[in-house]
Amino acid sequence: MKGAGFGKQGSPTLEHANQEKLVSSLDELLGQGKPEQILKIHHSKIEPDPLQPRRKIDEAGIKALSESIKLNGQAQPITVIPLGDDTYRIVAGERRWRAAKLADLEVVAYVRGDLDETQIRLIQVAENVDREDMTVEDTARAYVGIVNVLTESGLEKKKAIERAGISKTEFYRWQTINEAFEAEDSSIQIVSTVTADLRSLEEFRRLEKKAPDLSSKIIKKIQGDKLKGSLREEIDSLTKPKKKQEKQSPVSYEIENAELVGEEILVDISKGGKAKSTLKIDKSSLALLNGLFENE
Repeated sequence: MKGAGFGKQGSPTLEHANQEKLVSSLDELLGQGKPEQILKIHHSKIEPDPLQPRRKIDEAGIKALSESIKLNGQAQPITVIPLGDDTYRIVAGERRWRAAKLADLEVVAYVRGDLDETQIRLIQVAENVDREDMTVEDTARAYVGIVNVLTESGLEKKKAIERAGISKTEFYRWQTINEAFEAEDSSIQIVSTVTADLRSLEEFRRLEKKAPDLSSKIIKKIQGDKLKGSLREEIDSLTKPKKKQEKQSPVSYEIENAELVGEEILVDISKGGKAKSTLKIDKSSLALLNGLFENE
């Protein structure tokens, strides 16, 4: 998944097949557009969608795109819906509209009057979710938004999640993360700058609720650039009990019997006064062995 894939310590685990579901849905909904539906519209008559899931705008990228449109023209039309009074609202292609606006040019637009609210949201999610500059926050809002729209339209939640192209587990993780971004007491915004891994972000949110003192320690490490491992490793180090090293009982050895066999000495040794074993040592080493036991 490219969207929200900027994290230093991992990215959301969206299956490739699920990405294809979204892409195919986008292709089906956008289509090629009939010639009479593609118009040149002045940028001032077009407005962005306030419910567009992507909030972060790369101004440098818009400027570069604007220069490209000046030189080469607009390669692909944006998709809009008519609002009446010769005005339109963007469904897909807000970056291209912003670039054309910056260049004070007309916008090539595919006008769709046949899209309902559900289709509009699905198009927006499909268009944005695979973008490099989609933040974790925007991606979470997008997935939760499309599932909500689909269920409000009467679709069973399980089917709505499948239609959105993600697994049930992924959806509930996105939901938890989205709630964290909306909560005033959460530091998820800071944490999302170091990782985009769904499971790690979900675990951090749980830690934030159950043990805010521990989550605060993580935030301080992030802000001080002292987070050495991954976020999940840091959470584990704070929450999982450390294994206590078992103290080994002292072992005493005493020579009970020594028998000379040729140039070797067979020595019976008892370990802790229990099990017995036999050592074969060179006769010349017996004095050294005795000395070691005497010094214990």
